[in-house]
Amino acid sequence: MRNAGRLTLAAIAISVGLGSPSLLAQDASGGGALVVHAGSLPKTPEWGTGGVTFYTIGAAELLPKDSISGYGTHVSPSERYATSSGAVFQATPHIPGGALLTYLEFDFCDTSSVESMSLDLSDCDYLGICNYPPMASIVTPVNTSACGVYYWTDLTPLNYTVNNTSRRLLLEVQTGSGGIDKTFYGAVIGYKLQVSQPPGTPTFNDVPVADFGFQYIEALAASGITGGCGGGSYCPDSPVTRRQMAIFIAKALGLSWSGY
Repeated sequence: MRNAGRLTLAAIAISVGLGSPSLLAQDASGGGALVVHAGSLPKTPEWGTGGVTFYTIGAAELLPKDSISGYGTHVSPSERYATSSGAVFQATPHIPGGALLTYLEFDFCDTSSVESMSLDLSDCDYLGICNYPPMASIVTPVNTSACGVYYWTDLTPLNYTVNNTSRRLLLEVQTGSGGIDKTFYGAVIGYKLQVSQPPGTPTFNDVPVADFGFQYIEALAASGITGGCGGGSYCPDSPVTRRQMAIFIAKALGLSWSGY
């Protein structure tokens, strides 16, 4: 089982107790330890660049990696478990390009007294060749009944920005010897949307690099939402008409009319 090998690569201290933090994972990219917390975290979705959006992956989306990975499924609760030793389950999460990863959660029920199960998050190329070790791993405790809970970790230290043009993310669940005593419900990834970095040369002659709105105005221009007010200017201090506001909003949201 790959979990055992990974445990020897990092100094991992396990603090058991569903209400207390547990050091159960390592930032395998070399950026330092990631703290994994056991218990609940209030997840309040806040859209936009100021808050975290949560993307959930259900157990049914985590499919066997190969034909020898047998599994069983329960309906209520919706969970999946391996029926063969060494089974691996994979899913490809679809996070918006340019988003910053901030959160990883593993939902599971592990009552095994023999070995752990794990959730890995990996960065891969467009052919599916992944960097190893994974970016982050969450490993369940051994000899502790942890059922109907989730473990989560803050991914912010990774400073990983999603790039859908040449990279893709991969989630992988490993259950070891398998069995109904090690089931999983799914995973959750949290991310923040970001405003792209501005170019080195200003697009508009009246919005220099030092302007506090430079990055955001450049993002609007690069997205085709605005072309300025003419003559190479943006007119940043001019009032916005209702007509201009409608253009900004419709272009930004990609609005269309019914039946098109």
